[in-house]
Amino acid sequence: MLKNLQKIFTITFIIISLIFTSCSSNNKKVENESIPDFHFEEVKPFTQIANKYKNPNYLSSIISILTDKTNPNIIYVLTGFGLFKSDDGGLSWNLLQLPVNNVTGASIDNDGDVYLTCYDGVWASYDRGMRWEGILFESELSNFEEYEPITISQNRIYVNTGWKVFESEDKGAHFKEISINIDLFRMTEYSINKVRADPNNPNVIFIIANRRLLLSTNNGENFNLLNVRTESMEYDEVSDIAVLKGIVLAIAHRANPPFDEGDLLLSKDYGKTWKVVQEDVPFLSLIEDPYNDTNLFAFGKFVFGNGLFQIYDYGSSYQYLGVSNPSAVAFDWNNRNHIYAGTSCGKLFESKPGKGNLIIVDRDAYPVTSIDVSNGSVYVAKKGVYKSEDQLHFEKLTNVGDFIATGNAAHNSILIGLIDGGIFTYDEASRKLIKLSNEKVFSIAEDYKKLNAYIGTEHGVYKYSFEKGILEHLAFEDEFPVVAVDSANSDVIYAAAGIFKNGHAIYRSEDGGKS
Repeated sequence: MLKNLQKIFTITFIIISLIFTSCSSNNKKVENESIPDFHFEEVKPFTQIANKYKNPNYLSSIISILTDKTNPNIIYVLTGFGLFKSDDGGLSWNLLQLPVNNVTGASIDNDGDVYLTCYDGVWASYDRGMRWEGILFESELSNFEEYEPITISQNRIYVNTGWKVFESEDKGAHFKEISINIDLFRMTEYSINKVRADPNNPNVIFIIANRRLLLSTNNGENFNLLNVRTESMEYDEVSDIAVLKGIVLAIAHRANPPFDEGDLLLSKDYGKTWKVVQEDVPFLSLIEDPYNDTNLFAFGKFVFGNGLFQIYDYGSSYQYLGVSNPSAVAFDWNNRNHIYAGTSCGKLFESKPGKGNLIIVDRDAYPVTSIDVSNGSVYVAKKGVYKSEDQLHFEKLTNVGDFIATGNAAHNSILIGLIDGGIFTYDEASRKLIKLSNEKVFSIAEDYKKLNAYIGTEHGVYKYSFEKGILEHLAFEDEFPVVAVDSANSDVIYAAAGIFKNGHAIYRSEDGGKS
């Protein structure tokens, strides 16, 4: 019986977590019209042609997706096998003939010209993939497994070999090497990960080298190492940055990613000073939103952030969009709600208009342990307690403890139980937590008729009166993880014993827990 109850609770929490969660860590709200309705479906014509050419000797992961600004019907998808092209918006696909087989990266400029990197150089096509010509030959190019090989910003091309960076301002006709001071380069262990340029100021170039952040303000003539720190925290590594109208956003880590979730930082002075805008974000990569200079897209590559996200208003909030194991993103230049997303499993997805009546308010890595509705407000317990007055936008009330066991609202107050110990009430008038007990809490059941709550703890069952504000111990001295109240008769209470020295059992009280 206890196992069945536990299964029911587990299934309930999983369903709830898919509907209501919050990932915003401040009170800033996102306006409805700024949140496009994304629903992703697999592009099956691409899957069919990819399966046709599938070879166990080649990687199936999608490396890059390119969309042509001058013709939104043209889409390119680069996989470990080769470069596929569609001329009709993804309805049909062809595998292009390339001059080399070992293609490691791809990018496209504003004019629709395509650039490919391989182990020994860069190739360009100025006629939509019909002909290719070599524009840079460099015998020291890396295999790029840990690097982003090519970046284009306002038609400036940056090629990253892993050890060197080359820049072209004339579509690859000429390249110059961007040199890094040898002492600085030695400090970063001769390892260049990514290049990011300010699209509004070509003199500003950031380089992530061995996850350290370098900055040049004179178009690469020299670089300085930036110390990424806030007033209260110094960060060891940076996994990605984005430059939005002179404002820099960075995902910074206190330990090695992806094992340490990073914080999303913001700088308004090109990295001299930083402030935290989101803690413990579940993603590693940032992609600029071409339709909004203050928004970003992002995806994570590990279990706690496995999916595509959208970030709003310089990081003030973000939401989960879907797509497991994302590896590449591209945009339809005619439709801001149409996005292509590729995965490390070789699948290509595109966003479609939302379906059904299910509204995903938000979603992130942390499990929801309870939801309660009181006086028209929704309260969500997860890694913190959140409140929503409009059923769409949440503000964080408190972050006490690690994971919240459950929270219930009634009589203008909230009852909070922590798995790692503590029973609290949150008084909305004073906006303060009041600690009632140190007990470890496993479940809370509310009697809505009499405004009481019954709490299953490591030392028995407790009762809390919302009306009187009194907590009392009812019975037992052992662990009772599950309690329930009969909705038809609130005097009937059930308590299911967990790790219990006399064995597993279910108890029933018919007098409100007195016996």
